[in-house]
Amino acid sequence: MRVERGAKDGSTHRRPVAERLYRRLLVLLPARFHAEAGSEMVATFAAQLAAARRRGALALIRAFFLALLDLVLVALLERVAPARALCPHTAIAGTPSRGEHTMSRILFDLAVAARSLRRAPGFTAAAVVILALAIGANATVFSLVEDLFLTAPPHVAAPQELVRIGRTNNGGGFGSLAYPDYEFYRDQGTAFAGLLAYDPSGVAVQTARGEFRETRRAWFVSGSFFDVLGVEPALGRVLAADDDVVDRARTVAVLSHRLWQELGSDPGILGGAVSLNGQPFTVIGVAPSAFRGISPIESPPDLYVPVTTQPLLQPAGGEHPLKRVPDNVWVWLSVIGRLQPGATIDDANTDLQRMSTILEAEFAEWNDGIGAMASPSYALRPGDRNGFLETTRVLMAVVAMVLLVACANVAILLLARGTARRHEIGVRAALGARGWGLARGLLAEAVLLAAAGAVLGFALAHGGARLATAMMPYQLGVELRPGAGILAVSMIVAVAAALLAAAMPALEATRLGGASTLGERAVAPAGSRAQAVLVVAQVAVSVALVVAGALFVRSLMAARAVDLGFGVENRHLLTVKLDNHGYDAERGRQLTARALERFAALPEVASVSATRMVPFLGMWSGGFVPEGRQLVEESVVDSGFNAVGPGYFETMAIPILRGRGFDFRDGAESDPVAVVNEAFAERFWPGENAIGKRIYRDPVEPPFVVVGLARNAHYYELVEEDEPQVYFSLLQGSFPLVSFVARGRDDSDLAPQLRSALAELDPDVAVARATTLEQVIGNELARFRSAASLVGLFAALALVMAAAGLYGALSYLVVQRRREIGIRLALGAAPRRVGRSVVGRAVMLVAIGAGLGLVAAAGAVRWIESQLFGIEALDPLTFLAAPSILLLVGLLAALLPARRAMSVDPIQVMRV
Repeated sequence: MRVERGAKDGSTHRRPVAERLYRRLLVLLPARFHAEAGSEMVATFAAQLAAARRRGALALIRAFFLALLDLVLVALLERVAPARALCPHTAIAGTPSRGEHTMSRILFDLAVAARSLRRAPGFTAAAVVILALAIGANATVFSLVEDLFLTAPPHVAAPQELVRIGRTNNGGGFGSLAYPDYEFYRDQGTAFAGLLAYDPSGVAVQTARGEFRETRRAWFVSGSFFDVLGVEPALGRVLAADDDVVDRARTVAVLSHRLWQELGSDPGILGGAVSLNGQPFTVIGVAPSAFRGISPIESPPDLYVPVTTQPLLQPAGGEHPLKRVPDNVWVWLSVIGRLQPGATIDDANTDLQRMSTILEAEFAEWNDGIGAMASPSYALRPGDRNGFLETTRVLMAVVAMVLLVACANVAILLLARGTARRHEIGVRAALGARGWGLARGLLAEAVLLAAAGAVLGFALAHGGARLATAMMPYQLGVELRPGAGILAVSMIVAVAAALLAAAMPALEATRLGGASTLGERAVAPAGSRAQAVLVVAQVAVSVALVVAGALFVRSLMAARAVDLGFGVENRHLLTVKLDNHGYDAERGRQLTARALERFAALPEVASVSATRMVPFLGMWSGGFVPEGRQLVEESVVDSGFNAVGPGYFETMAIPILRGRGFDFRDGAESDPVAVVNEAFAERFWPGENAIGKRIYRDPVEPPFVVVGLARNAHYYELVEEDEPQVYFSLLQGSFPLVSFVARGRDDSDLAPQLRSALAELDPDVAVARATTLEQVIGNELARFRSAASLVGLFAALALVMAAAGLYGALSYLVVQRRREIGIRLALGAAPRRVGRSVVGRAVMLVAIGAGLGLVAAAGAVRWIESQLFGIEALDPLTFLAAPSILLLVGLLAALLPARRAMSVDPIQVMRV
């Protein structure tokens, strides 16, 4: 609606848009209040805008929104508890009359608190940010706990009935099961409504359909997989028992929803064929879009195929994975069971023990001392679950301590704010406000601060959840996303924290008497003592957190400083499993040699080689007879060994101390050769030259002649003793799994070039793994890095909060002692001495808090000792550095309050 007003000359012009909007919002006010005060409010608003317009656009925007907020608050106040319904003294004091309803009283207090907070934007922003940071940290860890332990997998029916079944050895451990044992438990069990088996490691398959040709990952699953989980397909059907029969398995596949979309989301794909490693599989269904399997640490696959197709897609094992083969037990399947209605976990374990006894009697060679047990943790193996519990316990303790620091900080801010408002509180008390009414107003402010802090903290938690996921020592198959439940928990925690922080200031308010607060005397020293206690508590908790963070950081530094004995930077890995694509030994060697030549010709590649085993990604050991021992069984020694290609030692930067490494001359037609490490030579040929020595693997086969001596390196763990290691030539044996290692000239990603070059040789070969050696070692460092990053981050946050709390307390002290400081300066006290007294108080508070924190840290570090590496839990340097850092932070926080104390004008103070 056009609103016009006449000018003195009779012309008209449109009012500013902001003023017209403000006039329309006046309808929020009760009609009577609108009629009585509407015109005055509009005039005041217009004057505020005119004054703000002269200061710039930002001032104009700020004035506009503050005025709108004030209008909303006035409307709320007038509708909840109109001023005319209150006695004059209660209207001024901010307390509703006795006849008001409880809800109206609460809303009234909240509205008054909102107006009070609006008038102190600096205090409000600081308190909200402090609470938001603490709530965000807690919500992040809550999300981690919820997704790992409390959230059921999508599309899985009645997950509380599921149990995880593992293989035990002499009553200990919890491992994978062999397929024949799974079949027996499935068919003979009485406590289970059904059992399923699956291989979470899966298999890389070259997937082709039409123009689509990419390497994807498939899970081998039993025909009961989807049925036991209660998962319904999004399209078609799921696997059935008839699809999964040994010796007559059906080549059928269920696609993940993601892969189906990549293939065009065509419903007509049902009944069509998709090529997996050159084998045609019929598509029978599509899994639901959100289905990701069972465990949060298992990455969901692209396809699901019957377990019994394993010999077709992974032919190297032959019949071993599915049948009982003498002297060869394949344990490779994870097993989940669904309990019968009314059955318990104890019933399941009793049933498994009964069946294990039968298996041990019938198949002693396979099952001597072997049993099975059920764990209620269906989503995680007990070992993984314990690891996650240990990590989350530490994180929950840390964020709880951060929350305590935040509570103390907000309490300090509220006490300081109470100092600034003591005259206002005194006036309200003199006009009849009771102590509880005053305290209720402060608690209402705390609730509003909590609500704002919870909302902002929940928003921060989304970013924190992604950060925590990236820092976890496991590759999570789920994305942490704080939901409505986490928001509710965050709100409860925030309100509880804010009320805890406001309890002491509210108690101070109830103690104020009307007459005593109207004068200019200093506030009773109780507030100062309260702030001192809060600062000491803050410092103590912060010192404990800094100690923990420093221990984790030093642990990570120690792990990174380990000399592995080989180069890590710019080493790119490309792993292929040639036997899955029909390659025999000779063709495999030929493809390996041609691939090495092709990779070496790439301009981005400085050097390239191949290996059977990548450090930290497996272990290979066997029995050997070094020259000088009799070729009898008693002379066989155990040693780790590997098969590597030409140029391996140069590419991995493992020095050859004597002799040579392998080259293309060391092929299938040449004499067998080997390279040994220092530990092998020193143990079996001490003081002798290892070059030319022979190593026997079999009395009837030619021995391996040692042609090189390599430096010791780490192969399996970050910290390990120097153990004997033998290297054989990859081109002299049959090694179906080959990892190509390419050293780049810079840190650019070589995976696309390596994949393309390999596809030129054979486009049907699937790449099982494409990674870098830095990522492999990074996975070994992950648990140290995650603890150092997360705990260190929270410790830094607590450190900043402690500094802010100390600054607030000292500022409060200067304001509180302003008259005393002015009198001392007027009587001749040196300003530097006054400043030193402020700094001295800061040092005293930090020293007391640091002492208490060190005592607490010394008692608590035993909870994290198992997660440290290469450092003692009671590391003296760490326990010395933590309080020193807090002392330095305390001194910095004291500088500005000390300067303010030194600059107090004694003349002005004496006039007051």
